[in-house]
Amino acid sequence: MNHTDGNNGNSHGDNGNGKLQLPTGVGGELGDHGVGQLIDRAGSYCSCERQRIEAENGPKIAAAREELVQVERELDHVRDEVAKLPPEGDLRSRRRRALFEWVLAGVLVVAGFGFSLAALEPFQLGWKGLIYSLGLALIVPYSIDMVLQHWGHRQSFLRTLAILTALLAILAMVSLALIRTHLFAEQLQQAKPVVVIEGEGQPPEPQPVNTFYKKTQLLLSIFMVLAALGMEINAGVAVYNARRLGAEIPANADELRHRFKELERQKVSVVHNIKALEQEPQAFVNRFWGDFHKALVKGGVHSTTVKMWTFLLFAVFLFCGRSVFAREPVNLVVAVDLSASVATASGVDNKTEMEKDLAAVSRLLASAPAGSRITVIGVNDRSFSEPYVLLSAQLDANEGYFHERIANARHELLRAWQKRCATLVSRSQQTDLLGALIVASQLFHSQTGRTNMLVILSDMRHDTRSLNLARFPQVPAGATLRRIQAAHLVADLKGVEVYALGVDGAGKTVAYWDSLRNFWTAYFREAGADLRAYSILREVPELAR
Repeated sequence: MNHTDGNNGNSHGDNGNGKLQLPTGVGGELGDHGVGQLIDRAGSYCSCERQRIEAENGPKIAAAREELVQVERELDHVRDEVAKLPPEGDLRSRRRRALFEWVLAGVLVVAGFGFSLAALEPFQLGWKGLIYSLGLALIVPYSIDMVLQHWGHRQSFLRTLAILTALLAILAMVSLALIRTHLFAEQLQQAKPVVVIEGEGQPPEPQPVNTFYKKTQLLLSIFMVLAALGMEINAGVAVYNARRLGAEIPANADELRHRFKELERQKVSVVHNIKALEQEPQAFVNRFWGDFHKALVKGGVHSTTVKMWTFLLFAVFLFCGRSVFAREPVNLVVAVDLSASVATASGVDNKTEMEKDLAAVSRLLASAPAGSRITVIGVNDRSFSEPYVLLSAQLDANEGYFHERIANARHELLRAWQKRCATLVSRSQQTDLLGALIVASQLFHSQTGRTNMLVILSDMRHDTRSLNLARFPQVPAGATLRRIQAAHLVADLKGVEVYALGVDGAGKTVAYWDSLRNFWTAYFREAGADLRAYSILREVPELAR
């Protein structure tokens, strides 16, 4: 075995037999200072490069977000124009359908005219009553047609109108069915004799007073009101459909549809670009350390000194029982949404969003490093006034020679968490997410000298009496943030890494989801936090650093 000369600064003594004699403790000393110095320098370079990438990408991300706002604005405009186009298809076929709609509208208007005429007849208005009845029969269909011209391109409005008219028709027919039921019962009760022969037998008993009209008066009133409303609304819808079906397709229809698809593709491209720019710093860090450790393991660095450090690194792992790459303890706070909005929402896997969130917490706990402080809080309607701590634990800093202590700690942590989840029930109808963030900020301030991480598992729809983010079609980020600042609801999260996961879009549009993300991005920037992830998925962060 070759030995190193004693004047190179890394010499080992010779025992006179041609074999190396390592001084006592030299492996540990070199492992602590040599490898530690190499990793510290690599970490400094990696941190500086990450900051450079973040600074360089900042203006690009701002420009891309502004471009996204412009694309979404134009996309909304083109979407409205496309929705106003006549249905596609053969013009003759559409006009036959339009003729049917005109006939239906005419019949319903005549029926409405009859209703109005019957209502005004007792007042004996003469020819004036005819004019009034005709006006009343036309005013509602005309108004409905006017409304549909402005709102008919919105599918949600059309669905609401269709459901309303269907309910009116069903309730009207139910009222009429009840009237027929009373009529049938009345006929059964009035069992008069077929003939009465004078001078024979007792005179017939007097028949009871007929109360049929009194009993059915309310039902008839309900039927008349609902039937009139249903006919008038459907007449307006028929007029709108007839005019839309009978219209010719404009020359720029294909251009509008093509522009709509192009804008959708452009929006996807811009969102992808923003995500790539936001994740580029972390991707560089992961790639850097992956290449660094691969080079150490495979001997890619040919320097004799680095090879010796690599050897000593393995010696430390095998004989000294402690890791050079010590995992940094973290102060982890997990906020789990327990409100009804996530407890009832389920996907194709028949699992609720809350069940998926609780499973994500289990995956987090399974990777907790030694020495970490972990607190799991529930988000409900009283998150601030009555904080709900689901789990609080402190892991011992000693991992054990073979990591047996940290493995046992994680096992006990998961067991305790599964026990809490078994009896966890959602009873909250509202979501005080801002209050939970203020509670989390207090937990971070009480623990210093650690990496502070906040993982939020929620749909992020804050819902209280003072502020309900779920009611907006699109959340106005600037105005809402100013309102929260005025109410002193911005938590102090300086230096905290934030991961918002499981932000589902159940029952909402993509535009709403994007606006909600923009609001929370502005909020965490104001709070001084570092928003690392905002995702529909639940890819939990790696706690072991």
